[in-house]
Amino acid sequence: MTQNEGAAINKILAAQPWDVSRHRVSLLGIPHAGSGVSSLYALQQMSPPWVRTGIVRFTGRETRFLDGVVSDANTYLEEIARSAAALRGPGPLFLLGNCSGASLMLAAQRAIEDLGTSVAGFVAVSAPAPVAPAPVLPPGMTDTQFVDWLKTSWRIPPALFEDADMLDLLLPQLRADCEVLTALPSERTNTGRPFLVVFGENDENLGSPELRQWRDWGEEVTGATVPGGHFVAVERPESVWQAVSSFIEGVTATGGPAGTPTSAT
Repeated sequence: MTQNEGAAINKILAAQPWDVSRHRVSLLGIPHAGSGVSSLYALQQMSPPWVRTGIVRFTGRETRFLDGVVSDANTYLEEIARSAAALRGPGPLFLLGNCSGASLMLAAQRAIEDLGTSVAGFVAVSAPAPVAPAPVLPPGMTDTQFVDWLKTSWRIPPALFEDADMLDLLLPQLRADCEVLTALPSERTNTGRPFLVVFGENDENLGSPELRQWRDWGEEVTGATVPGGHFVAVERPESVWQAVSSFIEGVTATGGPAGTPTSAT
């Protein structure tokens, strides 16, 4: 293992070392804006034994809090790419983006492949399709103005703003992440890979009608509506895995996604 590989592993939460006797694929999760690995920890813990699941831990949060917050888009994409290369074993690699993490997932494909790691398939969970540029964050906003901007410019569930103490901790990360999402390349092409979109059936902001907006992002885009709300990856990870494991098995077995309840094509 090289020094760079070791550093990358310290920036992801990996379930355990690659076990050739049971691991067949790896899956790297990318958290939503303002969050760390904790937002996908429950999902990781429920991953099937044949999937080695890791989660990107960006700088400035959790055990990397002292590293400081970074708002450079290239830094985020490079960290995703290094984490993907470190996590992947002999089998195929899949990416999962939760909410706004799906936009980072798409933008990171080139950086991942530049490191010699290919992506077998993509999964977007509780995520609107990035069919338009992200709202630009105005400079010099106070925290109160920033929260008001989030409420009007991003489809963020109100529950996020109910815990004032937690919100104070999240605001620097949210600001940085919003700046990064704004700075992502505006022109991105079809990934050329199978793509699964997962929505919680009780999500008030997203659902099956939006699935069609994802159709240009993958070789074949399929969708699943599963029990749960917008935070389904946290609250009902078993619902997500029911769809994701079927998708992964279909891709690895036949070269195309397994059948899911809804199709975007």
